[in-house]
Amino acid sequence: MFMHRRPSLKAREAMAEAAMKLGEGAESAEEHHQVKEAEKVLSEALGRRVRLMASGDSAILAAVKIAGRRILIPDQGGWKSFRTIPEILGKKVVELETELGIIEPEKLEDAIHKFQPSAFLFTSSAGYMAEQPVEEIVRICREEGVLTIEDISGAFGDRFSGRADIVVCSTGAPKILNLTSGGFIGGKELDGAMEIIRASRISPVMASGLLEEIKFARHVIDRLYRGVVVIKEEIPEALFQESRGIAVGILCNNPKKVAYRARAQGMVTDIGRSLITTCPRYERFNDRGIVVELKKVDVLDLGDEDFKAMADMVGRALSPEIV
Repeated sequence: MFMHRRPSLKAREAMAEAAMKLGEGAESAEEHHQVKEAEKVLSEALGRRVRLMASGDSAILAAVKIAGRRILIPDQGGWKSFRTIPEILGKKVVELETELGIIEPEKLEDAIHKFQPSAFLFTSSAGYMAEQPVEEIVRICREEGVLTIEDISGAFGDRFSGRADIVVCSTGAPKILNLTSGGFIGGKELDGAMEIIRASRISPVMASGLLEEIKFARHVIDRLYRGVVVIKEEIPEALFQESRGIAVGILCNNPKKVAYRARAQGMVTDIGRSLITTCPRYERFNDRGIVVELKKVDVLDLGDEDFKAMADMVGRALSPEIV
């Protein structure tokens, strides 16, 4: 059993203090000091105008609002709302064939020529498991006149992410920026989405916590990367051996049975959350397998021996189901 990841102590203290002060002033959420300060910090970090929102999904909604009529998305390894939110706005969704979620530049070019999308909506890493060639993706799309929208929820704090025209991010648990709710959108041209942005603003309480979570983001993602490296070293069948990620994917037979056995071995948090996601699942990959979800645990308190223990539990659960 492992400790479930919660907002940092400093974030919880900041949110409690902000909650006690609610109602003292007449500021709207948009004008509140903590909201403005968090937006300033994020804008400087990402090199673009950032607006805080109530959730990651509301940020995606705002981004898609200004993205034209046809949205290209990966066929796996994205976020479930990639398929549904554009349709809410009356936009057509077309899918790019990927390799277990990994975007291949040649196939991206072919899909752009075939579908003529107005925007490409993708995640910084495929199903949290492997970083995408973000720089190449953005270059191709810009050459073809396609707007890029990048979900950086699983990669905030890493230098390879956040290069698209528009970035969106969830700060709801469990994420790098780990609060109970919230999100943000960033871009140089957001005027077309301001109606949605104003209608879906973050609470000043969440903004106060976010200011503290931002300080820990780089340390958190580095520990997640390290944990994934250790687990992959112990499980050679794990996918994406040469790629960085914050989760570990493994192809196997009977994934539900494997997840049940892993839980019995101890792959669960102290509040009863399983550390195994079963596939096929759009948000991870479309084949049969499992994903070890390190972002659910408090990795800042774990060392290499803890990650090796996780790998041992998963290995025992996998046998004899490994592909």
